[in-house]
Amino acid sequence: MQIKTFDDYKDALRLAIQREENAAQFYQTMADKVHQPDPKALLKRLAIDEKEHKKILTEFASEVKNPPQGSFTPPKYSFDKVENKDLTTDKIFKMAIQLEEESLNFYSRFLVYFYKTGHEEVFKKIFEVELKHKEQLERNFEDFVKK
Repeated sequence: MQIKTFDDYKDALRLAIQREENAAQFYQTMADKVHQPDPKALLKRLAIDEKEHKKILTEFASEVKNPPQGSFTPPKYSFDKVENKDLTTDKIFKMAIQLEEESLNFYSRFLVYFYKTGHEEVFKKIFEVELKHKEQLERNFEDFVKK
C-alpha cells in the first residue's frame, strides 16, 4: 500500500480528524460487542476521548496562525472498519493496543511536523492521552487474561 504524502497541513489535519472519528467508531463498536463490564466501560470511555480529540483538532484547524512548512508523511495505518462478529475480547484488546501504538507514531510525526510553529502543545497533549490509552488497555488486558 502506497502511503500518501500531504503537502498542505490542512489535508494532514483532515486526516488526523478522520482517524479520530474512525477510532471513536471502532471503540464504540467494540464496546457493543464486549459483554464484560470492565472492558466495556473502558472502550466506551476511549470512544468519548477520541471524539474529544476530533473536536480539539477540528477547532485547532481553524486557528493555525503559523502553519508548518514542507510535507507530512503519515505512518502506515492498518485499521479498516471491523465488521467481524466473531471477535473475542482478547482480540479486541490486541486490536485496540495496536490502534493506540499507531496513534502514538502518528502524533509523534505531527509533533515533528509542527515543530517550532508554536502549535506543538496540541499534539503533545493528544500524544500523552493516546499513551495513557495504550497503558490502560495493556493493564486491562493483563487483568482480563488473569481472570
